[in-house]
This record gives sequence, C-alpha cells and structure tokens, in this order.
Amino acid sequence: MSNFRKVNLFLKELDQAQKIYLTEILHFITNLEGLIIKNNLSKDDVCRSFKISKEAYNDFISGNYNYTIYDLANLNAMFMLYRTEELKKNVPFKADKDA
Repeated sequence: MSNFRKVNLFLKELDQAQKIYLTEILHFITNLEGLIIKNNLSKDDVCRSFKISKEAYNDFISGNYNYTIYDLANLNAMFMLYRTEELKKNVPFKADKDA
C-alpha cells in the first residue's frame, strides 16, 4: 500500500475535532519552521524560548509533542518580537522627535 493511500485512509477516519487538531498542529509546526529559518534560530534558541529540553527538540519541531496554550502564545509573541525588530531596522523614514 502506498504512503498516499495510507494517508488518505488515515484522513478519512478522522472526526471533525481530530481534523481541527491536526490542522492546528500542522500550522504550528509550519510557522515554527518558518520562524526558525527566517531568523536563523539555533536549537538552543528554540529550547530556551519554548522552555523545552534539548532531548524534546526534535519532537517539538516535528509535531510529535503535546503543545500547550503557552507554546501557541509564545510562537505568536516570537513572531511579533522578530517582526518588530525587522521593522525597526527597515524604517523608511524616522520622525523628528521634536515635531
């Protein structure tokens, strides 16, 4: 049986709640991967930011982890932090403080 067939059978058996959960996990790990790549984050950076052990790192970034609301909120906060820093570096003009 091909892997595509196995995946299709797996997806067919999911109820609505399981589909929502799977979708959220996929979004989380896709966004995490993008954050790591775009900001050149190391394993140590990710472990420190999400308060996970180095042993849990591979499971954490692959979706084989029981994420918490803290993890979701922290990912969002990290996006905001890095985006803010990026914007500070690329401000098209600076307002005069005396104006």
